[in-house]
Amino acid sequence: WNVLRCLKNGTFIRKRWEFRVNTSKNENEKGAGASSFDATTELPLFTLKRPLIKGKRRNLNLFEPRWLKMIDSVTNEGYTSSSPASSPQFGCVRCTNKFYSAASVDGLEGRYADIIFERKGALASIVELKEGKRPTSGDRKIGVTIEGGDEFTIDDESTSISVTKDGYMIANKWDSNDLSKPIQSDDKWVKVVVVVGLLHGNGVVKLL
Repeated sequence: WNVLRCLKNGTFIRKRWEFRVNTSKNENEKGAGASSFDATTELPLFTLKRPLIKGKRRNLNLFEPRWLKMIDSVTNEGYTSSSPASSPQFGCVRCTNKFYSAASVDGLEGRYADIIFERKGALASIVELKEGKRPTSGDRKIGVTIEGGDEFTIDDESTSISVTKDGYMIANKWDSNDLSKPIQSDDKWVKVVVVVGLLHGNGVVKLL
């Protein structure tokens, strides 16, 4: 019931799509055919079970092809390490419900995804990235240390979320919730005073 209510009032977003999973080792190598995006207007999204907190670090162990492609796109195929202030970023959103099932995508093995996640998230800065191999298969994996940054909110329009050919989501319309930024407005500030009890009214009016 809570999930349905949050979907109705726009707190949560539901997204459904299909993507390939049987990519070859060559396709998963660093920078091999990763999707491109406009970092000034688009924000790749990674789903988490727990919210990412500003200033807190978290370690991610990534091996799914879609997440490898996302990191390659974010790091522009040449990143090794950086400070949080200038490092590549992507968005993290808390996923409340998710469902995956087998699907055929262009005649190849794929997945059908049905995801419900919060519209508010946090920027994640990459502070360390380590390439590796999975012990049994030898497939590529990445160890990523991220640090939480400013919060953001995805617009509630139907076109606010798209999905890349690699299978991860991108926010096309989103706003930063950085409260440290000054508010830009041409309107004059209006003072609003709430007075409880008439006995205090005269004293408050004199201060205005």
